[in-house]
Amino acid sequence: MIQIRKVTPLEGVHKITIPIPFPIEDVNVYLLEGSPLTLIDTGLRSTATMDALERALSGIGRKLRDVERILVTHGHIDHFGAARTLSEISGAKVFVHAFDVNKVNHDFLQDFDREPSRLALYLIEAGVPANYYPFLKQEFLTNIHDYSEPLTRVELMADEDEIEAGGRKLQVMHFPGHCIGQVCFFDPEEQLMFTGDHVLPEITPNPVMDLIAREEFGYQSLKTYLESLRSTRNVDVRHTLPGHGEPFGPLQARVDEIIRHHEQRKNEIVRILNNGSKTKWQICGKLFSQLEQREAFLGLSEVDGHLELLEEAGQVTCEKVKDSLLFHLH
Repeated sequence: MIQIRKVTPLEGVHKITIPIPFPIEDVNVYLLEGSPLTLIDTGLRSTATMDALERALSGIGRKLRDVERILVTHGHIDHFGAARTLSEISGAKVFVHAFDVNKVNHDFLQDFDREPSRLALYLIEAGVPANYYPFLKQEFLTNIHDYSEPLTRVELMADEDEIEAGGRKLQVMHFPGHCIGQVCFFDPEEQLMFTGDHVLPEITPNPVMDLIAREEFGYQSLKTYLESLRSTRNVDVRHTLPGHGEPFGPLQARVDEIIRHHEQRKNEIVRILNNGSKTKWQICGKLFSQLEQREAFLGLSEVDGHLELLEEAGQVTCEKVKDSLLFHLH
């Protein structure tokens, strides 16, 4: 259900909650009503998104064509999917971190033209049943094409940039991990942070693997995410506005909870390997007993990240057996 409400006690900030057809169920878009009129994230390209945004803007006497800036927290479709449509209606400039340009312009899809693709090779290495690849590929491509359009003209953001948005000066803070181009927007005057999917109030953000970045420069999503979380603790935030779920107060306690969750998850993987060697997929099955097929890549992302950390710590080693990697305690 679409929900639109002011975020109190903040002035001129509206949270627009829009339903999405994914397990997380909805996404937050934030409308900043000062000058320049700004949206933080957009939701998917969908009728529900456009209806919600029109209603929210109408509530402050504005229209879609009045939007001047769109700030994208990261390159996942539930956060940028409607950006091109909105930009074409309004002429709004769309700001994206440089590391996520290949996602929002759809260039990363070229990997599926390779035979075999990086994803196909990864799933074989992880020991995933062969029937998963065509399903995941089709699910992935369908979602991208149905719920987003490629952004061909964007303004690049970098860490420590300052952007005027809705009568505020927002600092760009690059906190990769959930996504390599994930940024948060921080208003130091009100100690307000728009966190995207970096920190969420109830759900633990997934350190989604980026197979292209991993191959090109050794990017490790979970290791990087934990480093980003520790950096986030140093920011004095009183108001946290997440990409999913309800706004909450200071974020340090929630950051600590997420770090503890990952420490516990790492220990669970060690316990699983105590019972013998396993592939990434077998570990995934033990860790997530009811993982839906469409969520397989997210489950593997978490397992993969912890195995990388355990290997670096010398607790786990692996060997290739046929085409798959088999992991065991050192």
